[in-house]
Amino acid sequence: MTTTTITNSMTTTTSQQRQAMATCSQLLLALVVVAAAVDCMAAFDQDHTPFKPIPDLSVPRIQELGRWAVQQHNDQTGDRLTFTRVNGGQFQIVAPALNYLLAIDATNVDGTASTHSALIFVQYWTNTQRLDSFN
Repeated sequence: MTTTTITNSMTTTTSQQRQAMATCSQLLLALVVVAAAVDCMAAFDQDHTPFKPIPDLSVPRIQELGRWAVQQHNDQTGDRLTFTRVNGGQFQIVAPALNYLLAIDATNVDGTASTHSALIFVQYWTNTQRLDSFN
C-alpha cells in the first residue's frame, strides 16, 4: 500500500508540473504576441508621421538635394533637365532617417521651365541618399 501511495503521489506531482509548464508556455506566448503588436504599432507610427514644411528653403543643403535629385533623374531617364532651384518642400522623420518632398524648378533642353516633385530618402550617418520618385 505504501508503494501505491508513493506512485500516485508522483503521478499527481508530474501532472501538476505539466500543467504549470503549459500555463507558463501560454503566458510566454501571450507576452511574445503583445511585444510583437507593440513593435508593429511603433513601426506604423514611424511610417505615418506627417510631413512638415521646411522652414528655410535657401539652406544650401536643401538646394544641393534638389540639384542632386535632378541629376539622378537625368541619369536614370536620359532627360537633360537643368536644375534652377528648390521652390518648396517638406520633410518627414522616418526614424532613423528623413524623407524630403521637394518642389524643384528646372528647365528643359529647349529652355522651357517646369516644376517637378521629388521624394528623397536621406540617412545622414550612413551617407545614404535615394531618389524614390521624380515627377
